Amino acid sequence: MKSVTVIAITGHPATGKTSLAKSLSRVLHLPLLDKDSIKETLADVLGWSDYAWSRKLSRATMSLLYMLSERLASSGVDHILEANFDPQYADVHWHRLVSRNPIRVIQVLSLIHI
Repeated sequence: MKSVTVIAITGHPATGKTSLAKSLSRVLHLPLLDKDSIKETLADVLGWSDYAWSRKLSRATMSLLYMLSERLASSGVDHILEANFDPQYADVHWHRLVSRNPIRVIQVLSLIHI
């Protein structure tokens, strides 16, 4: 099985992560999985009520993001992930993804709004 490249774009809110991810996706012709699109879709279907609900929706969104990334990786598809990955929660998911698939992760930290 070939090694899959996953480009993980992360950073604080409003630093240009999504713009950068969309540009890279277009230029590199790679599929993009981004947290906001998944969360907005879930909120459209399930609704939104308060901060606690938003946090729960965020956890579900990140679980879906990792699951979809693993599916792409196991199929040999290079791809881009975009989210504000928090090491406190993300490390266990990254370790699982890397242990199950021959992948190379390239992390891009977005620091300023582009």
